[in-house]
Amino acid sequence: HSHLCWMTTDDIHKLLLAGRLFPRRVVSGLSHRRSIYRCQEGSQALFYSYSRKDDNLAFTSAALMSTAVLEKYMEFIPQPVVSLMSRERNCEDMCINWLAAHLGGDEQEACVIVEDVSILAGPQGRESLLLKNSAARRNACLNFLRDVFPHWPVPRPSSFRVRVERSCG
Repeated sequence: HSHLCWMTTDDIHKLLLAGRLFPRRVVSGLSHRRSIYRCQEGSQALFYSYSRKDDNLAFTSAALMSTAVLEKYMEFIPQPVVSLMSRERNCEDMCINWLAAHLGGDEQEACVIVEDVSILAGPQGRESLLLKNSAARRNACLNFLRDVFPHWPVPRPSSFRVRVERSCG
């Protein structure tokens, strides 16, 4: 199957523990964090970054989220938006993070990054990267979500990260 990620049982356990502590957030490892930023102060235009380390989003191909977040996705995201994201094949992860930020209330943070989790990703998501103008499509998706959900917060960078340590005994 082309959507495989490889993790140790210990790493899966760490994600599950973090997920129990933060049930409304998307939980993932450092290698699957992504960033959103504004090009300039005062601008409404949003941009997506693989290289910045702001932790606004967790790439959902290797993330954990509660079924409650997925149920809210089915409840809150209009079908035409879901159809567009399915057609573009490059936007659903951002929409899930956007929803998590909305569900988070005043915190407006979408994800929790677990520092000591190693996720070896398979080829998932590669088909969307092969689409023409992948970066422009990601940017367009961010701005589309901002326009469709004007009263929802743009996911803020996470204010902390989690490190799960094993106890002795």
